[in-house]
Amino acid sequence: MNIKKIFKVLIIFLTVALTAWGGMFITDFYRSGHLMSPVFAICINDGGTPTYKGLGYTVSVKTDRNCECCGSHIISVTMYVGEKAVSASIT
Repeated sequence: MNIKKIFKVLIIFLTVALTAWGGMFITDFYRSGHLMSPVFAICINDGGTPTYKGLGYTVSVKTDRNCECCGSHIISVTMYVGEKAVSASIT
């Protein structure tokens, strides 16, 4: 295989990977701004508020577990990239 073909395959792979990550990030960004739990992040529940870890971002969801109608109710959702909050919503 020559260098140009390897470079082309690498560029295509990186473009597809970045597009997929961007789609996941945008979806979870939208959902966190509209009081919904993220779809593409893994829930890490350590007994307190559930925290969702995605690829390069974290989503913190605060719930009221004393809701009579459904058992729990989302109070606020905050999305962080690193230590900076990029999206937040509250009821």
